[in-house]
Amino acid sequence: GQKKAGKSSLINALIGSHQAPVDAVPCTEGTFAYRLPKQGEPPADGVAFRTTTAGPTAGEIAADVYVLDTPGYGDDAPDADFERLLPEIRASDVIIVVCSARNAGRKADREFLALMRRQFSQNPQEIQPVVLVVGTCLDQLRPLTEWNPPYDLENPVGPKATAMAVFLQTLADDLAVP
Repeated sequence: GQKKAGKSSLINALIGSHQAPVDAVPCTEGTFAYRLPKQGEPPADGVAFRTTTAGPTAGEIAADVYVLDTPGYGDDAPDADFERLLPEIRASDVIIVVCSARNAGRKADREFLALMRRQFSQNPQEIQPVVLVVGTCLDQLRPLTEWNPPYDLENPVGPKATAMAVFLQTLADDLAVP
């Protein structure tokens, strides 16, 4: 996702503890992997490994699920951002594109997805990972004071649920994803 889209915050939510650093300014430099705890297992402590250093063994990878936290894209160099992430993309089973409700700009996300689609269409011997698009910061949609989850976004009732459903549908339409 773009810088400040909530990638590290999403990882912290997925692993159930605050391990990926978050700040008001972009703070993820490099790619870090975090092991997702198995059902009923307490959250893991600390960074699993930084992908530029020694990683887990093949047996550990087969038995565990890791989620990678990457620096955001979105500067004026989409090709360079994509090339920097391509080794992780090729090694991944699933790509989660994180899009913040606080940022209406989707150009960088469209460019990233277009580059990924082109990469795999031009290299049919490579298998494209499944792509999930995740909306973050939905609590920041209006009305700000309403927060009463869970929300039924297929049948939204009330202004907050309606705003969430509209945001997610707009995101899907804008990025050409289901």
